[in-house]
Amino acid sequence: MNPELVTPLSEKPQFGGTVELVPPPPLMIEFVGKQQVCCFPIHLLTHFALEANSGHDGKETTPPDQLTLNFPTAVVTLLGWRLEMMLDPLGGGRVGRVRAVDAALAGLMVEEPWVSEIWIREFERPKLCP
Repeated sequence: MNPELVTPLSEKPQFGGTVELVPPPPLMIEFVGKQQVCCFPIHLLTHFALEANSGHDGKETTPPDQLTLNFPTAVVTLLGWRLEMMLDPLGGGRVGRVRAVDAALAGLMVEEPWVSEIWIREFERPKLCP
């Protein structure tokens, strides 16, 4: 995916790095990866939890935080730095877009959350009987 093709959802995002907040509540949360974009209705976010990344090995290039977002049809896991800064905006329904950006750049914006990996596990949809 070419990042230049993604247009901002607002004129003045609160953060400028990997997480974009918008003043009017967005209808969807977009998760922008290196090769695809997935989105889910923000009102269907049922639960989110912040915890330590179990794969963090103490190196500066390994993300220490893991944020898990539960939707009825999928679980989205974000790995990154300072993800606790996303909790209030998520609770308020103001996160419009989350981008995965190279981990080596995380130290450049120390006053913002930084997402380096996005993992999406979609649940199998029930099949209709004929």
